[in-house]
Amino acid sequence: MSKSVTLSRGVAAVGMLSALIGTAYADVTVKIGEVAPLTGPASYLGKDTENGARLAVEEIDQKGLVVGGQKVKLVLDAEDDAGDPRQATQVAQKLVDDEVVAVVGHMNSGTRRTA
Repeated sequence: MSKSVTLSRGVAAVGMLSALIGTAYADVTVKIGEVAPLTGPASYLGKDTENGARLAVEEIDQKGLVVGGQKVKLVLDAEDDAGDPRQATQVAQKLVDDEVVAVVGHMNSGTRRTA
């Protein structure tokens, strides 16, 4: 996966985020999940995906994201599924527990199906 495709996926997910935030009453912090194999044989691809998502979040935060008149700070919650469907399920539950509003990933079809 090329870096431009990886960055595009991250930017697209962050763009969708603005529709999910809704109206807030104060400045808000919004968590975005990112899941990919950060360890194991495909870790080089997963790290590119994480770096793309992190770069997109940093750029948006530097420019300042305002939704409904409220300043929004994005926080990336990057998780490792190691390309393993069992670990992907656990990571997906962790992101639910962490109350992320959107997720970029899972990168592999086998992990995406189980999560």
